[in-house]
Amino acid sequence: MPPELPLSADLDRALANWLAHLRHERAAAEKTLEAYARDVRQFLSFLGAHLELVEQMLAHRPRQLHRQPYLGPFRHR
Repeated sequence: MPPELPLSADLDRALANWLAHLRHERAAAEKTLEAYARDVRQFLSFLGAHLELVEQMLAHRPRQLHRQPYLGPFRHR
């Protein structure tokens, strides 16, 4: 598992607001909130670690992306 990257102030605030909503409006259990916070932070770290790789791929071969079958319905946009 990659180490968690620090969140920007905006993302950190959005996560805190979402967790507060779950705590007060949905009565989520503390362990649920801890798990959600951990999972969201790990996912955002994953995105942050891989975003540069995706940007590099797009910069080098953007015309070939339309040929990739995994893009499915996004091919013709």
